[in-house]
Order: sequence, then structure tokens, then C-alpha cells
Amino acid sequence: MFVESKSVKIESEASVVFNVLNNCSNIGTYLPSTQNFVASAKQCSFTIEGVGNLEMQIVEEIEFSKIVYLLSSAYASGDVKMTFDISTADNGVYLKALVDVEVPFFMAQMIKSPIQKFVDVLIEKVKLFVENKN
Repeated sequence: MFVESKSVKIESEASVVFNVLNNCSNIGTYLPSTQNFVASAKQCSFTIEGVGNLEMQIVEEIEFSKIVYLLSSAYASGDVKMTFDISTADNGVYLKALVDVEVPFFMAQMIKSPIQKFVDVLIEKVKLFVENKN
């Protein structure tokens, strides 16, 4: 199942957005409702109420344009990938998140809406974090 966030325009440079997203230590600042956050530069772990313990690790980077995280949880039956796409625009950049979740078909409709809400909130929080950092 694929879930795509809305695309937001961030008034900043692609390098700034990339460097914020490329450091797992920053993630705790803009992830919604996390607890027990522990991070290094390339991986982190945390708890989301109602979801459980999660671990994230950066598995792919294309400088200033793309970052891919692999998420793992005891509750996930397969891989969960979250990709951040950064594209340059006039006076800023556009940022979008895509989540690829391996779930049985019957579960997809139950979890799609919460994941959609999560990625939309996440993108907005990244936007605010980056623009307040400038």
C-alpha cells in the first residue's frame, strides 16, 4: 500500500531541507506524539502511543533530493519505507513524503487514513522546523 503526503512548499534551500531530514537526531523535533526518543545521525528509535515501538534507519540518500528511511516494528509484517522527495522550486523547495507499507489487503483500508494523517502532519512539522531554523 502506498500513501503519499500533500506536497508543501518550504521557503528554504534544498540543502537545508536535506540536512534536516538526513539527521535522525532531528526527527524527534518534528515527529508527532513520540516518546522514548533515542537517536544517532543515521538511525533512531521511539514509541508512538497506539502504535508501539519503532526504529528508523536511513537506507538511501540522493544529495539534496531524496532520503529513504526503513522503519521496523514488532507489529509490522513486512518492510515499511518512508521516502522524502525534495524538489527545487522558485524561492524554495517542495517536499513530499511517500510511505510504502506491506500489509494484507484487508488491513490496508483500516490503516490508510491514520498513516495519511501522520505523513501530512509530519510534512507540515518539517516545513515549520526548517522555516523557523532559517
